Amino acid sequence: MVAGSVILWPLSYWIFYFLFHFFLVLLGVGNSGTISCCLAWGGIILLVVEGYRYYRAGVDFHDSSRSEYAQNATGGIGSGQTASLAMFGVSNPMGLAFIVSQMLFCAPTMTISAVRAFKSYIRTTPDSFEQAAGVYSNLARHRKWIPASEYRQNMAGVMLLDRLKMIWKESKEGTMQLRIPPGEG
Repeated sequence: MVAGSVILWPLSYWIFYFLFHFFLVLLGVGNSGTISCCLAWGGIILLVVEGYRYYRAGVDFHDSSRSEYAQNATGGIGSGQTASLAMFGVSNPMGLAFIVSQMLFCAPTMTISAVRAFKSYIRTTPDSFEQAAGVYSNLARHRKWIPASEYRQNMAGVMLLDRLKMIWKESKEGTMQLRIPPGEG
């Protein structure tokens, strides 16, 4: 994912640069290379801001099924979707703009995915899984809220169980409490 992000940001810059340069040359603007460079950097900054804004709002760029272009494409969602969207993009005046916008939003999407992958990483040791099994069996045996301070020596196991959503956490009276969900264990 990191390699994809590293490749997609320069590709987005190149797309912006090409589009701006193309139109500036058509308009006969002098020094179009420098102006295109500045406008392309502005486009990259806009991508960063919009990518972050959509990330904070919880918008999923990958879900194109609600798009008007996906609804009008033949073949529906699934197999052959890319080919049908490409044909729709070529035959529709705004279709190419849709395809270019999706290509440009790949860079922030890939970067957000890479950041999420890094944030969800838990460093494990060979005994982390044994600790997690011990904590889980202890919580299953008691079936009540137990202070997390009792598992201070097994925090790697507690973190692993929490990441796997196998335990519940709750703060009671300023103390973190743990238990397994009812009906499990």
